[in-house]
Amino acid sequence: MVVTKILSDRGTNPLGNFEVQYMYDPIGIEAIERFKKRLGEVAQIIDERNKSREFPYPYLHPLE
Repeated sequence: MVVTKILSDRGTNPLGNFEVQYMYDPIGIEAIERFKKRLGEVAQIIDERNKSREFPYPYLHPLE
C-alpha cells in the first residue's frame, strides 16, 4: 500500500510554475509569459474535452 502511494504522488511542480526565478532578461521573461499563456489555452481545451468523457483524463493536464 505504501508503494502505491509513493508511486502515485507527483514529485514535480506543474509546467511553468518555477519556484526560483532564473530568468531576468526581458526576452526570457516574455517567453515564459507566452509559455504560461499557451499552457492556459491547452488546459482549457483539455477541460472542455474532459466534460464529455465518462472518466476524465487529468494526467497530462499542464496546470495540475
